[in-house]
Amino acid sequence: MIKIPDKKVTIIGAGMGGSLLAIYLARRNFEVDIYESRDCLENLPVVSHKSINQSLCVRGIRALQEVHLWDEVKRYASRETGRVIHQKDNLLYQAYGERQGFSEWSINRNDLNRTLIAEMKKYPSIRVQYDERCVEVDFENRTIFLEHRETGERRQHAVCLLIGADGIHSTLRKEMERAGLTDARLDVLDWGYKNIYIPAPKDGPLPFRGDAFHLWSKKSAAVFGIPNRAGFFTATITLPLTGPGSFESLTTRESLVAFFRDLCPDLAPYIAAYAGDFLEQPTTPFTSLYTSKWYYRDFCLLIGDSAHAMTIFYGQGINAAFEDCRIFAECLDCYYPDMETVFQMFQERRRPHTDVLAGACLRRFVELRDKYESSFFVARSSVEIALEKHFPNSFHSLYTLVVHTTMSYGSAYQRYTKERRLARLLGMDVLVFFGMIREAVRTMWHALRSQNA
Repeated sequence: MIKIPDKKVTIIGAGMGGSLLAIYLARRNFEVDIYESRDCLENLPVVSHKSINQSLCVRGIRALQEVHLWDEVKRYASRETGRVIHQKDNLLYQAYGERQGFSEWSINRNDLNRTLIAEMKKYPSIRVQYDERCVEVDFENRTIFLEHRETGERRQHAVCLLIGADGIHSTLRKEMERAGLTDARLDVLDWGYKNIYIPAPKDGPLPFRGDAFHLWSKKSAAVFGIPNRAGFFTATITLPLTGPGSFESLTTRESLVAFFRDLCPDLAPYIAAYAGDFLEQPTTPFTSLYTSKWYYRDFCLLIGDSAHAMTIFYGQGINAAFEDCRIFAECLDCYYPDMETVFQMFQERRRPHTDVLAGACLRRFVELRDKYESSFFVARSSVEIALEKHFPNSFHSLYTLVVHTTMSYGSAYQRYTKERRLARLLGMDVLVFFGMIREAVRTMWHALRSQNA
């Protein structure tokens, strides 16, 4: 173990996770240098293909509360109390815990970035340098090599402690792999997503609930809609990457509008004017990341998406990263200045659970992609919601345990499995069967009413 001089930390990446971590460290009297490969994130416009709405739940909120930032972030956030499933000829609203009053908060990514940057500026001990890309790490000599994004000028910088918060394509993680210090596995699906931004019309608000997450789904296609307090709507389209009915087939304004008319007829009238931005975007494939070791001795650590990444389902990416910051701070408070133990305990507290979360997100993806038009799945979801409403201390959906509690992800999955097994023994499947019949009758009724209209 080395003696850490002057409590100095270098962070690679000034995104949301790296910024919040810097604030946690500064509050513990660390000097923090951050190197970010992009231009200052304050300069990003509110609406851009990089400004997807983030969903903050209790895990992320707790991390923000501990550094007294939640009240400021909340000013830019929009509260969601449930989800609206847009079925054919029908809208199904499902509250997030009707009795418990659960909620999630939607916030524009760039607004959240700006809030974190403004908070960092309050700490003289935090210094951020933009347009500086980390290209190489010398682990034995504790040195990083930086390259300026515009000039290409390279320089080296000696560091005491190094933390990689540079995302799923982390240079630090790749350098650890190259040096044989860790193994990483990227599972890339043959599906991906793009975003489209829909400002509020000049003659009034969009005709969708502003306090709900919106879902349109059919076999091999899904669209998620998230409202924003500023009045615009973010729609995320998920499709196969290639083949018929994939992103390959959405290459013109006309094909995009036709896609929305088929899947989201109530959303389609607002799409055409903003199709250009959508068509210019690259498609982002759904990717899960599993990393065997997150640290090297007492020198460096991976955090957030650089260590673990999951698909967007359950909306836990930013929440898991913020929870990383909070738990790392707890480990630091317990074991500093023994940084190798800090890193080791942080990994032990997080890695098993983020691996469980990544698997749960993949299963959630299959449900949202394939089953929300299934009467069985809708009935099962409704029964789980009803059981949770009437027996709030005995039964919880996996969504509730993951999104609306702060228990570890692994514990949440174990508890859900146990409670669901008990519910099935007590007759849950019978309720699902009758729910399927009810849903089928409701669908037929709406179809007949539409034909007679």
